[in-house]
Amino acid sequence: MLFGILQAESTLHRKIAAHINRTASPASITRMVARTFHETNLTPQDVQDVLLPLLPPGKLTLVLDRTNWKLGAKDLNLLVLGVALGDVVLPLTWQVLPHGGNSDMRGRMLLVGLLLKRLPARRWAVLIADREFIGQEWFNFLRDRKIKRCIRIR
Repeated sequence: MLFGILQAESTLHRKIAAHINRTASPASITRMVARTFHETNLTPQDVQDVLLPLLPPGKLTLVLDRTNWKLGAKDLNLLVLGVALGDVVLPLTWQVLPHGGNSDMRGRMLLVGLLLKRLPARRWAVLIADREFIGQEWFNFLRDRKIKRCIRIR
């Protein structure tokens, strides 16, 4: 399934289904994809186990962003840390925020710290983030770990 997502460069079920090699109708494969998303709780560890060995060698551009998704009637506010590969950012770790609005500094530090255990700072070329990800303590945290940053300013 993850390889289908990577090849499709999308989370649209029908696009993923087009990249899954099965002897079934496209509609049947699309339903299978939908069931997988609905019934499977992929953890960041699961995603990292698949994606980290596939990353190109050398320095990587990491991207931190917050995104809102709708899952049925439920709104999800996600803090996501991913790797940029070409025009696509692959999520490597994430945190569901228990509230609407911006993340807090501790949550960002926790997310980066967890990924650093699997992807050391020497592999990070730069961390790109939006202007909501600011603050002296946050910048000190990144500098202490030798992570260069590129933050969009107001």
